Amino acid sequence: MRIKRNKLMDDIRNISDSLRRRAGDDLDLVDDAASASSATLVGPRHLFGQPLHVVMQRQQAFAHGLAPDAEPYEVAAAAEHLLDPELASLEVPAVLHYASELIRERYLHSVGLFRLSAAHAVINQVASAIDSSTDSGKAEILAQRDANVIACIVKKWLRELPAPLLCPADKWLAIADSVGSLTNVVSSEAQQEQEEHASDESPIVPVLREAIAGLPEHNRNVLREILVLAKALSLNAHVNKMTTCNLATVIAPNLLYSSDPFFSSANITVVNTLVETIMNHADLLFPERMAQINFVVLPSPNSSSSVCEPALAAEQQQQQPEEPSQPVETIEPEAPVEPSNE
Repeated sequence: MRIKRNKLMDDIRNISDSLRRRAGDDLDLVDDAASASSATLVGPRHLFGQPLHVVMQRQQAFAHGLAPDAEPYEVAAAAEHLLDPELASLEVPAVLHYASELIRERYLHSVGLFRLSAAHAVINQVASAIDSSTDSGKAEILAQRDANVIACIVKKWLRELPAPLLCPADKWLAIADSVGSLTNVVSSEAQQEQEEHASDESPIVPVLREAIAGLPEHNRNVLREILVLAKALSLNAHVNKMTTCNLATVIAPNLLYSSDPFFSSANITVVNTLVETIMNHADLLFPERMAQINFVVLPSPNSSSSVCEPALAAEQQQQQPEEPSQPVETIEPEAPVEPSNE
């Protein structure tokens, strides 16, 4: 068993080394695809379907009162003349920031969030309104909508990125295969090694940490915010039924996908496992960000308490009483999501 684990670890390190060596070439390909897409920009602050770095560049330009196509050096020169300091401080697109805040503040109780869909026409209407609004105006648009519409807007934006958030896709699919195998090995060894290595970090964590470090900065920041939202929801799975497994099932297809015709249901399973593993280790992968959030655990539906309590550690989640009459449902994997050509 240990030999099998060591071999898998070697395979993952080889993939990580390959990813690191070819990071420059791969990211150039991503940038080329993004540049081609940016030629069709519509409006001064177009969001959906646009490269992530372009969205962030425009967001910073707007925050500094500059034209949408302002160069980074122009933004830096205007640092003392901020039009919107709060917007300038955001490390993720405003729509994701505001959506995450709204869900964490208002909708942690919403059952099936990210699983239940809203009317297609409504989603497109809201997306169009967001596209034509100022960055700071996106918060007001989202605040007028219910939880499912907000969640659907987040998923729509993610899956319409010109390149998947976890890029390059082929490298992450290779990592997903290896992490899935390693997860099975680690799970089978966990019980016998629990006492001996109780304080040891899972061998999966360094692999994930290195892979995430190889992402472009903006992609890394967006993934971090997705994990904040996932933790906030999963801490309240006793109310909203969205465990990390269920969240990974409905969110993973929007983080890693491929137009390759050979991308099959087998790929979906390993991608879901990868995203679930990342979610489960969010505290170790992004410790500073997770420590900044005052996570809330709602009272159990059967509890007489009406006061929300802050979740300062994972063990507080375990203290929440389970509700045997309403077990958490496991969601079946979604079909592959192909990038939109719209």
